[in-house]
Amino acid sequence: MMEVEQLKQTMELMGINRVVVIDDKLNIDQQTIIDILNGQFDTPDFNIRLFVETLGYLIDDLKENEQFPPLLVKKISEHFPGVIKSEISELLVILSQIFEKESIFLFECVQPGLIIDSNTLLFLDYKIEGSQTSSEQFAHILAEKSTTDLNPRCIVFISNNNYFSIETERYDMFDYKRRTEYFRALRGTQTENYKNTVYDYISKGKMVTESDTYGELYKVFQNLYGSRKFFELLNCMEEILNKSSQAVMGKFHLLNARSIQDMIKEKVVEEGISAPTFLIQWISRHIAKKVEQHKETGNKVDRILREINEWTESYYETHEDIVLREILLSEMWEEVNERYLPVDFGDIYEIDYNNEKRRAILLTQTCTLAVRNNGKRTGRVAMLALEDKDKLGRKSAITLDDWKGEKITFDLDETVSIPISFLDLTSLNSDGKAVLNWVAGTPPFSCPDNVLWSEGYKLMMSEFTQETAEKLIRNNTRPMHQIDETYMPFTNESTSQAHKYEFPIKRLRRLDQQYSLYVFQSAQSWWGRIGLPVNVNFMDDYKETEGTINAHGAEYQCSFYIKRRLNDIVDVGISLDDFSRILGSIYEDDAPFIEALQPVLTKPELAHLHFTSGKKILSLKLNKTGLGFLASNKIYVKLVSENPCKVDLKVGKVSRYILDGDDISISVVDFVTDLSGSITLKVKKSLLEERKLTSYIERIEYKTNEIDGYGQVVTLSRKDKIFEYIIEKNLLRLHISLERLHQESAATAEIVHPVEDI
Repeated sequence: MMEVEQLKQTMELMGINRVVVIDDKLNIDQQTIIDILNGQFDTPDFNIRLFVETLGYLIDDLKENEQFPPLLVKKISEHFPGVIKSEISELLVILSQIFEKESIFLFECVQPGLIIDSNTLLFLDYKIEGSQTSSEQFAHILAEKSTTDLNPRCIVFISNNNYFSIETERYDMFDYKRRTEYFRALRGTQTENYKNTVYDYISKGKMVTESDTYGELYKVFQNLYGSRKFFELLNCMEEILNKSSQAVMGKFHLLNARSIQDMIKEKVVEEGISAPTFLIQWISRHIAKKVEQHKETGNKVDRILREINEWTESYYETHEDIVLREILLSEMWEEVNERYLPVDFGDIYEIDYNNEKRRAILLTQTCTLAVRNNGKRTGRVAMLALEDKDKLGRKSAITLDDWKGEKITFDLDETVSIPISFLDLTSLNSDGKAVLNWVAGTPPFSCPDNVLWSEGYKLMMSEFTQETAEKLIRNNTRPMHQIDETYMPFTNESTSQAHKYEFPIKRLRRLDQQYSLYVFQSAQSWWGRIGLPVNVNFMDDYKETEGTINAHGAEYQCSFYIKRRLNDIVDVGISLDDFSRILGSIYEDDAPFIEALQPVLTKPELAHLHFTSGKKILSLKLNKTGLGFLASNKIYVKLVSENPCKVDLKVGKVSRYILDGDDISISVVDFVTDLSGSITLKVKKSLLEERKLTSYIERIEYKTNEIDGYGQVVTLSRKDKIFEYIIEKNLLRLHISLERLHQESAATAEIVHPVEDI
């Protein structure tokens, strides 16, 4: 069977040639099978000895076996339906077709000393009754031992119960996310070597039939294969890192102590960072460069990535990867409080603002915050942008995923200034609170146990805390403290044994430098914008050319403006003056409509100024707002895809309606058209009755309804079989064309429904 061959091929690709099944219900039908083998179910039409011999077995040998071959169990089950009731018989049958007989091992409980290597697939019942070792304990035991080739072993849990638990936490294994959380929690209770195993789950209730069992195995095998390939990729990356680290450290070993000490001193003096921080960052940068230059292993990584890409195009991995989001968030955000790191660009704070707690991001640059060796910094006041959830999606806002994976939006138009010294207090405490406390009779400053403070920062904090402590002790009048002309409230929880003063500031996290720079550049762009009545393109890279606009059956010449980047067209514009002229030509005999168009065509959001010519242009690619505004006024403009200098124009307005030479405008209402060329309109039913067309209308079931002032009207559309519709400028001509209707039977006539207004 092709299905089994696919499973077999997947196992071969993974190097798996053995399978172990551990299930306490494995031999639930043992006695029934023994009775059948002893002839108790023989009939004149059935002889068990002949039956097993046709399968290639000897009955005497089978009676001596502790376990029965899955194929035998399957064939007996088929002959005696309802007698054999094994929970995993279909699984065993398929496994017997994938693996050789001598490579299939079946156990009712965990066997002492059982080894599961990377070449073995283990199906493990979640609850094994009567076993001294539980399934989870066995998973722990396996995790303590590496596989011989360092490839991960594969374990598939099987159970009738879809709820697994670890301590008091229950996990629904039918929920992909909760299933992944269970496997993660299982690994978390194991040793650091947990990465040597990949897990999956199949419900026994989904292995009742052969086709269902195959479907479950197919998904699981693909998941396991994908995990194996990913482990191979990570092993390659680990190899690159190890080799690169060794190469870089080999070069650094050639340095002498004096040369590296001079280098560190120079950087510390110039940039105000601690010596350990500089050295760690310096060596890490060299390792990162070396990793990128590692060609041989890089080619291997490229090969594995291509294999993974090919696999993911063919198969869908059903696991919910909750760890990926955590990795991405940990890349964006840094926990700084427990390391007592000094204040820096990108720090996120919680502050009291207008009697409510607001989060804010520090947008003062590192060079302003840096403290030199003399204990001084160039800046004194920090600028923070406040969080505002209501500004989500605004141009003035920056929205990020916070460290919990939830959206956080900072408003660049709502900023506050706070003396940096108040923020410095948060670096004294592991919880990030701006608290100054010390034991009575001792100095107020005690440097945290953190080597990543520069000498200059230590000096500044010592002087600042001493000065602040003295002022706070003298302040007995009101709970406000002044720094750099700014007053900050505080709470005093001091006792005779200890002093404690807390300010309403708390540092939460730090945004990674690259993301902080993105926020800063966005802020600079927003703050540096120039307000103009229209957008002016100072680059002046729109090049003028001639093009055509197709509108209502006619073709009009128009000035087009093409903007390119390299060889790609990034925008196409048309002259608004030409556009207005064309509309005026179409509706030249409809003065009220032309007058109504003027405020539409002079809206500022339509205009983009071509700086050299001084002409206003309508952008057809970048100005979605302008095109949307025109569409709301039933003016539809669309570029012809194959020609950047050709535009289709439709206006949802017709001034007059002519039916075979007669003006029927007073009998028509609710005309609608769009860029696709569809047309609908409502016509008085009495008009159709006068022309003896009602029978045809009723025949193909046009919708009839009542409109005040018009009476009964019939909704017609371009899809009907009665009229031809021709738009000439602002005129709609309807020609009776009953020939087509006569050529088709009533059975095949279309049923047309009214098209809603756009």
